[in-house]
Amino acid sequence: MKREIIILAIIIILLGVYLAIKNKGTTHYSLPELPEIKAEDIDRVTIKKGERLITLKKNDDQWQIMPQGYPADGSRVERIIDVIKGLKLVTLVSEAKDYRRYDLAGDNKITVTAYKGDKVLRGFDIGKPAPTYRHTFVKLRDDHRVYHADGSFRSSFDLTIDNLRDKRVLSFDQDRIEEVVFKKGKETLTIVKTEVTEKKDDKEEKKTVWRQKDGKGIDEARFKEILRTLSHLRCQGYMDEKASEGLDRPLLTVTIKGERTYTLDIFSKEGNRYPARSSENKYPFYLSSWLAEKIMEFEKL
Repeated sequence: MKREIIILAIIIILLGVYLAIKNKGTTHYSLPELPEIKAEDIDRVTIKKGERLITLKKNDDQWQIMPQGYPADGSRVERIIDVIKGLKLVTLVSEAKDYRRYDLAGDNKITVTAYKGDKVLRGFDIGKPAPTYRHTFVKLRDDHRVYHADGSFRSSFDLTIDNLRDKRVLSFDQDRIEEVVFKKGKETLTIVKTEVTEKKDDKEEKKTVWRQKDGKGIDEARFKEILRTLSHLRCQGYMDEKASEGLDRPLLTVTIKGERTYTLDIFSKEGNRYPARSSENKYPFYLSSWLAEKIMEFEKL
C-alpha cells in the first residue's frame, strides 16, 4: 500500500512538472478589438494589388469606379462592404513578419482601405485563403502580426476594373412594353401587343397576345423568351475607346416601345462576340455570340 502511494505521488509530481513547463512555453495573447462600423458610413474604398489601384466611391447612393465614373456592380460592391464591416479575427497566426508565406507581401498582397470622407475607418491586407478554406490570412494596418479572419473572401477583392463594372446594359419591365421592332438590313418585323376575344364554354374572354403588326400570328413562346432576354440584358465586357470607333452600321437594331423607348444596336461579329450599343448605357460593349444570336432568332418568329 505504501509503495503504491509513493508511486502515485511521484506520478502526480512529474505531471505537475510537465504542466508547469508546458504552460511556461505557452503564448498568451488577446485578439485586437476592431471598432464597429456601419455599411452606410463607408463612402469610399480603395483596393490595391501591385501597381493596380481601384477606387470605389459612393455618389448619391450609387457606387462608381473612379476616376472614370463607371457604374459599379452593386452585388460585388455589397459583398466587399459586408467583408469590410464584418471583419472578424479568430486566431493569431504569426508574429514573425514572414509575410510571403501568407501572400501578404509584394504583388500578391491586396491592401484594402475603407473611408468616411478623409477618415480611415478600416485598413487591412488580404493574403491567401487558409488551408481550411474557411479563413483568410490578414494583416491589420499598423499591426505587424498575421491573423486568421473568419471566412474565405480573397476572391471578392482580387478583381479588375472590368470585373467590377456593372454589366447591365438594358433593363425594363416586360409588362409595360407594347411594341418591339426588329430591323436587319432591309428586313423589318414589328411585333405588337394585341387584345383579342376568344369564346370559351359559350363565353367570350379577352386576352392579350403578341402578333405581327399586320395581324399575322407568331411563335409567341420564342418571342417572349427574346423579350425576357432583352429585359435583363448583360454584356460580356466593355469596349475600349479605340475599338469602338466606326460603329455606325448596325447588323441589327431592336427598338422596344412602352412608356419609354429603348434601342439596342448589334454590329457585325468579331471573333466569338458582337459589338453593341444600348440607349441605356453610354459605353459600347460586347455581347457573347450565343446571347446576340438568341436575339437574332426573331427571324424564326
